[in-house]
This record gives sequence, structure tokens and C-alpha cells, in this order.
Amino acid sequence: MQPANIQLRQRPSWLATLDWASTVSGFLLLATGILMIINGQCSLAHGLSAYAPLCVGSRLSVQSWLAITGIQFSLLSTILLPHATSMTLSKCFTRAVETTGMRFDRLLNSLSTAPLSAQLRGSKKVIIVRCLVFMLAALVSVLYKFSFVSVDAQGMLAIPNGQIYYNYGSDGYPDTDPSYTEIGESDIPREYNYALGNGVPTSILSANLIDFLTVSNGSVVVVSDPGKTFERPTDLIVGPKVNATRLTNILNGTVESCNPLLYLRSSFYVLRSLDNFYGTKWPLVKSRPYNDGVRIDFTPWNSTSYTFNGGIMDITSLANGSLQAWVTGHSLPSQPQGIYDYRVTVNMRYCYGYINWKNSAVFGHFEIEDPTDIKCQAFPFDVAAWNQTLWSFNAKAFIQAACAGKTTIDDSFWTFALPIIPIMSDHSSVHKGFAPPGERNPRCNNIAQDSFAVAEGMIRASRTGMTRLGIGLQGLAIMTAIVAMCLILWPRLPLLTEWPAQWIVLVEGLDKTVVKEAVKDGATGISVESKTVVFLSSSAEEGGELRLICARP
Repeated sequence: MQPANIQLRQRPSWLATLDWASTVSGFLLLATGILMIINGQCSLAHGLSAYAPLCVGSRLSVQSWLAITGIQFSLLSTILLPHATSMTLSKCFTRAVETTGMRFDRLLNSLSTAPLSAQLRGSKKVIIVRCLVFMLAALVSVLYKFSFVSVDAQGMLAIPNGQIYYNYGSDGYPDTDPSYTEIGESDIPREYNYALGNGVPTSILSANLIDFLTVSNGSVVVVSDPGKTFERPTDLIVGPKVNATRLTNILNGTVESCNPLLYLRSSFYVLRSLDNFYGTKWPLVKSRPYNDGVRIDFTPWNSTSYTFNGGIMDITSLANGSLQAWVTGHSLPSQPQGIYDYRVTVNMRYCYGYINWKNSAVFGHFEIEDPTDIKCQAFPFDVAAWNQTLWSFNAKAFIQAACAGKTTIDDSFWTFALPIIPIMSDHSSVHKGFAPPGERNPRCNNIAQDSFAVAEGMIRASRTGMTRLGIGLQGLAIMTAIVAMCLILWPRLPLLTEWPAQWIVLVEGLDKTVVKEAVKDGATGISVESKTVVFLSSSAEEGGELRLICARP
């Protein structure tokens, strides 16, 4: 059989027959795909994860970005891929019928509008191509949902209010979800024991005391180094403890309260006796406490030590309301008792201020920082009245326990014991006559009025980033758009399509007997069977109209 030597006239029908849906979809996919890849370069993508937010629009949620890309891949799966496949197959069919010809039944059975049973009797290559395109469209429709993930990023986060917890020595049970724990209260819920009662009150085993003993700085912190050889103030902050369970989204940063919170600021002034320099000024250690105060006598746990025999701490109060402690070690049997080694004066005052808690990856918990005082009120100390309270009884016991491990009286000795007294005080009564100021933290002006605090730093899953898979899918969309645009903008005319009107004209050149024989069962959905080979021809008598002509094998 000889190929048909037919010169087809190229009619200027490209613009009239342009697939506008595919053209617009291709341009949209090309433009948005390029922008998406550029925008995703900031995400430091790797596989199905990302380590940084998008360059632009990272504040949009993952669902919002998936909705945007969903439109992209809907155009790709429902318009561009099917139309590009159809156009590619049309070009192949057109070339075949122009040159070598094509069996009429194979041509008809290979059309996408033919029943599936008929397509299976058509071209096997066409079936494979259509199946691959279908699987690609289905795969893309699923994989694009993994294009974006939530990533950790620097930012600001409003912390909503929890249950407001003001115990003030009532039942001793903290609420289940407070924003913070007041000073002097416990943050550990405990069930009532009907056999033993409440046990140790929460105001004794408070969050402040536990933080101080464990040196966690969650609610108690020393904000300057203790003095060495000269008098130097050192502040001890005893403040509220933030509920860390409400701050799990903050990886590394600070939390600042929106309203002023109550805390106790104790200023310590430490003076050390050096080579009897103050011997003429300081009192001698006697058998009774200095100034009729309270003596705390402690011995080390290592009773076999021959260099340290324990010590005493005399607690007294001054006329101005200051607490004063005189500290010295027990003299050894071979030594006479001399003067005190240390004098520590403590001025205590309650203050309101905006509290900051800082979290770091090193410590893994929130630490209170030195606040700026907005409003303060003195907290006078009366040793005689204090000695008659439960607070005194428990404080003396904890001081002895804190000092039991000491092996010497050194410059930092007072930090191990003396802060227990202001920590274990009755903090509940101050609320009755010392109201907080009404001004709100200016840093909270741009967040909800009912917010407890504002957090700033590395916020967990606060932004959106693009994965490596998402960038790859955008590249696939760009490649598909380029190929489709090449097929659309440079078509091979004339082109066989599945437009019924075109086929009405095409079959006019065929013998009626051949057509009738070929399609006798086609109306009932049965595959076409014919050994007739058809060619594409241009009829000069009818102004260059296309026709199919047949040649029997």
C-alpha cells in the first residue's frame, strides 16, 4: 500500500479553533507556579517538611494555601492535562491519516468518546497514554495536600486568660487552668485525704518555696550578685509563677503580663566582718539572741567534720521595719566565741508591675525576670509577732534543712537560708489594702482585651512553609503548562478532533457502503470493526474542505 501524496492547504483557522480554556489555564499555571517556587525558597524545604516560613503570606494558614493550590491543580487535572492529551493524540491521528493511513475501525475505537469496551479494541498505546494521564492527575490531586506545613517562626502571640485564681488562704486548691499562680500559693493540685486532712497547707509548700529550693527561678530570682567585702544591695524577687501548660506553643521567648501583678521585692544589704575591722562596732556573740530576736541554731549533717561545727543566725527587726540577721559559725572547742561574721539587712516591699517570664531552649522552663515597679508598699517585719506564727515555725525548720549541707560560712551563705523568711510569709493579707493600678501594658494594645499576656519569640507552628514536595509539584505544573502551551500555540493544521460537526464533513468522502458496514453496530455501543484504511484529503472542488478517503487493503 502506497502512502497518499496529498498536499494539504493550511487554512488560517488557528485563532478560531484555539482552545481558550487550555490557553488560560496554561498561562495561570505557568505564572502561579513560578511565583510559588520563588515564594517557597525561603522555607528551607526538605522532603515533606520545612524549616522556615514562606517569603510572602506565611501568616495564612495551611488550609488557606491548600485552597489556593487546590485551584491550581484543579485546572491542571480537569482542564490542562486532559486537553493536552487529547490534542497530542489528535496530532498523532492526523499525521497517521496524512501519511500511511489508518484503519477506520482503529481510528474510531481510539476516540475518547467511544465506549470503554470499544477503546480496548482500539490503539493500545492510546489506552496506555490515557491511563497514565489519569493516574498522574489522581496522584497530583492527592499529593498537593502535602505541599504546606506549619513551621516555627519568630512572632507575637496573645495568651488568653485562664481561670482567675485568687486563693488568699481559703481552700488551698488551685484551679485547673489558671493563667498564673499568686505568690505564696501552690501550683500543684492535691486531693483531700480524709484520714490525714489537708496535710501541709499549700501556702507553706508554695510554688515560690519549691522554685527557690530547686533553683528553677520560675517565680523566685536573685537579680544581682551578693556583696563581697562591702555593702551592696541585692534584690530577691518573689513573684507569681506562670502556668507553663498554657505556653506550650512558645519554644523560646518572653511572656509579659498585660496587667500589673503582685510580687515581693526584698533588698538584701550584706556586710562581712573582715579581720576584725568592724570589731569595735559589731556586737559580740552571746548565749542569747542579739537584740532579743530569734536564734536559729544549725549543725552540719557531717558530724565528723573538724573544721566546721555549724552556726547560728540571729533574726531581729529594726524600728524602720527592716529585717536584720546576724550570722556566725560555732566556735571550735579550742576557740573563744568572737563577733558575728555577717550582718544582713533586708528591706521588703510589695509591688505591682508587668511581669516578664523568659523561656530558653537551654533551661526548658520559664524564668521570672526583674520587673519594673509601678506601685509599691512597704512590708514591715516585726520579729516578735513573726515568731508567734505558723510561718515562723516552718521557716525555721526549712532554714535548718537548707543549712545542713553547709561546710563553712562563706560570702554566699545567706542566699541558702535567709530568703526563706520573706518567701514563707503571709502574702494573702496584702491584697485587702493594696489594690493593683488600673493601667494596661502598652504592649498589649494590639491584642484582645481579655488576654492575660503577650508572648514574643519563637512560636511553635505559627507560620506556613512549603515542603520540597510542594515545590516539586509546582515544577511539574510549570512543565505541563509549557508543553501544553507549545501544543496549543503551534498546532499542526488541519487537525482531527472529536467535534461531531467535523466528522459529518469528513465522512462525506467515504463510500456509503464502507461507512454503513463499519458503523453498523456502533450505535449500540459495540466496537467498530472494519479493515478499511482511511486517508485525509483536501477536496479542491469544494474549496479545500477536508475529507476522509478510503483504500481497501
